[in-house]
Amino acid sequence: MKIAAKRLKQIGMVVTDIDRAIEHWGCLGAGGFRKFFLSSSRGTCGPVFKNGQPHQIESSMAVADFNGVQIELMQPLDDQSIYYDFLQECGAGLHHLCFDTDDIPFDELNAYMKERYGDPIFNGIGALMKFAYYDCRKDMGAFIEVVTQKPETIC
Repeated sequence: MKIAAKRLKQIGMVVTDIDRAIEHWGCLGAGGFRKFFLSSSRGTCGPVFKNGQPHQIESSMAVADFNGVQIELMQPLDDQSIYYDFLQECGAGLHHLCFDTDDIPFDELNAYMKERYGDPIFNGIGALMKFAYYDCRKDMGAFIEVVTQKPETIC
């Protein structure tokens, strides 16, 4: 089976200072950043799992459009999240890519990714949709995120 993505939909960057990153991305033309929390304690996400285990996450997030590609900034607010792990291992920078695969059912796409890259390293229900990160760094240089196409598909 081959997955045919339509386009690059999102670039995810782990940062140490989200406000400073927003300022710098704004200077490049990304505008209208919307800040929010991916936070278990604030109730802004559903159940999430890190390496298959139930997980609590605390992160400040921001998204904006940059010429048709969404820029997602993630700043860890705890020392347990995959974003914190990434900062410790790699420093700030490119964390993940997400491609437009909206015409492929989420479960089918996850089965494909799991067969090629193993279990997701982080998955669950975010603020609006289901998501899963796969470690594709060895083959593609970044994590790959797969998401549901519409919020109502999480029910």
